[in-house]
Amino acid sequence: MFFTAVIVTALVAKPFINLAHRLKIIDVPGSSAHKKHKTPTPKAGGMILVTALFFVWIVFGWAYSQEVQGILMSALIVFVFGLVDDIRGMNVFGKFAGQLLAVVVMIYFGVRVSAFSLAGTEVDEILNLAITVFWVVGITNAINLVDSADSLAISLTLVTLIFLLLGSIIAGQEQLSFQATALLGTCLVLIYFNLAPARLFLGDSGTQTIGFLLASLSILYNPVVQPQASSWFVPITFLAVPIFDVCLVFFSRLRRGIPFYQSDTNHTYHRLVARGFPPSRAVWLMDLAGATVGMLGLFALYQDPLVANAIFAGLLIIGLFAFFVLEKERAL
Repeated sequence: MFFTAVIVTALVAKPFINLAHRLKIIDVPGSSAHKKHKTPTPKAGGMILVTALFFVWIVFGWAYSQEVQGILMSALIVFVFGLVDDIRGMNVFGKFAGQLLAVVVMIYFGVRVSAFSLAGTEVDEILNLAITVFWVVGITNAINLVDSADSLAISLTLVTLIFLLLGSIIAGQEQLSFQATALLGTCLVLIYFNLAPARLFLGDSGTQTIGFLLASLSILYNPVVQPQASSWFVPITFLAVPIFDVCLVFFSRLRRGIPFYQSDTNHTYHRLVARGFPPSRAVWLMDLAGATVGMLGLFALYQDPLVANAIFAGLLIIGLFAFFVLEKERAL
């Protein structure tokens, strides 16, 4: 599955880049304040990603459970809405409508969070559904928003996939490891084309689809090393940097009275660059932070609940400290 994903992605990349040029699915420099690239760049990443993943699905259909097939069909909805946004633009309500529709389809196929099972009542079901929607929509937009520099969203995705793959192997979850492997192969090729200076951008169709897949697959992750009390937060550690970035941007805009959906240059990456980090080092620093937190998440799996949750609490404190340090100075 890995090599199939790599080969197919490599084969279709150039044709879709050319297609994006012909159809004028192009990200134009300076079209908004946060677009700092110097040359018009095709937003072909989403088309390449979906083509490769669905080809792998066709070839290896025997390895796909009903839940995984539901995730892929739901991701297709996110991709279509994202592609429309790439081509002609879409307001925030249209984007959320597509994401919510995809979540509904995903839930129909049995993919949902099962955090609450205390009383066995409808209240538990409502809470689980609410967390499912919040998690999937939140991560979908977190990956979309963190895409503020060449290769950043893809490199953070690769970090998440590596830990999701390791975690699924440890847990003996073949279905999840298969899908993490296929997505890993596709993203390894995409990052080659997305490294600075980027020859393609992911576009909303790419970032939202990747975010949706990461959020949905992480719901399937069910570590068995320790009870849920030691493992409930592990998927959060795998996606810590995008979550941190979306929280930083959301509360920063809220504090300044700016609509949360309005683009600006106050993401984590922009703030690091404003504090003197070269762009490439800012990207690598964020990747290193994601890898460090992910390793601590896997380490916590092998600890007693008290120690595991103490590790998570320590990570939250560090995150809050970083939040206030970065929020002190607005990016330029």
